[in-house]
Amino acid sequence: MIRRIAVLLLALVFALEFVAWRRSRAPVPETPTPRVAGLPDSIVTAPASDPGVGWTPPGAWKVEPARSMRLATYRFGGPGRDAGAECAVFYFGDGIGGSVDDNVDRWAAQFVGAPNPRRRVLRVSGLDVTRVDIGGTFLAPGADMRSQGQLPDWKLLGAIVQGPRGLVFFKFTGPAAQVVAGTPEFDAMLATIVSR
Repeated sequence: MIRRIAVLLLALVFALEFVAWRRSRAPVPETPTPRVAGLPDSIVTAPASDPGVGWTPPGAWKVEPARSMRLATYRFGGPGRDAGAECAVFYFGDGIGGSVDDNVDRWAAQFVGAPNPRRRVLRVSGLDVTRVDIGGTFLAPGADMRSQGQLPDWKLLGAIVQGPRGLVFFKFTGPAAQVVAGTPEFDAMLATIVSR
């Protein structure tokens, strides 16, 4: 009987300490998700989840801090918009974000005159990957996706992976010379894509 009481008291002490510990932790403040014109709120506010696809980023690319709506962001070349190129990886969920063609058209519309992108479909680890190449004057989007100005001689390499849980988007953008220089590493990253 005394053992049972001792065990119960010990369990009660641990439970009280756990509750006190949980209360002492400051809650993480939620940062508001920016509204993005042209995309449904369900896409903008959905937290990044597991797309069922994995990849290995190039070792020379710098991993950037977490950002809203992105699974990952990588930097190639120098820092800042004018010095380097950026590769952003997006996943919105199964059946969300439009078709492959919708997204290729959306990417082309981010350039003056919506140039006709060069595209090809690859098969990587049993997954279809649509690779897109667009160049020209980029309509630099701001936080609300509205153009913040024009950036001449820019390039976008994109890849849309038809993953087991929906489309996964790789968008590599920057000054054309930087993106061209990073193209072998971008393609090498695409070659590592696997279904998980």
